Amino acid sequence: MTMADWISLEEAVAIVTAQTGLEDPHSALRSAMQRGAFTCDYDHVALDIEDIDRSELLRWIETLIGPTAKSATAGNMPLRNEVERAVAQAFPDGVPPSEKVPNKVLCQQVRRHLPEGWTGSNHTIERAAGRRK
Repeated sequence: MTMADWISLEEAVAIVTAQTGLEDPHSALRSAMQRGAFTCDYDHVALDIEDIDRSELLRWIETLIGPTAKSATAGNMPLRNEVERAVAQAFPDGVPPSEKVPNKVLCQQVRRHLPEGWTGSNHTIERAAGRRK
């Protein structure tokens, strides 16, 4: 991997903020790093991310915001991507287990991050949160 592939945490935060609108991009990045969503150098003294692989970061962002081009087979993917972004905003450290946050509460918290007048179902929210197939 070349040096040009690595970006600083500050650059990554700026990219995530600009492309996703997440309220707490630091927490979202830390959570994604812990799940292995992208390669990064971790500063064990400062206990924080030092450098991040730019291409992997951009792929991770793509999973949050979805592809910009609409696929004919995508069906409800734009709706699902919108809900997945709302889930990431509501739970930047990852979706807690249903024992801690029941589906009803999860849906209420996610709806706060969706546009006013959003009419999707709780099933869509639960699928986006990984609680329903």
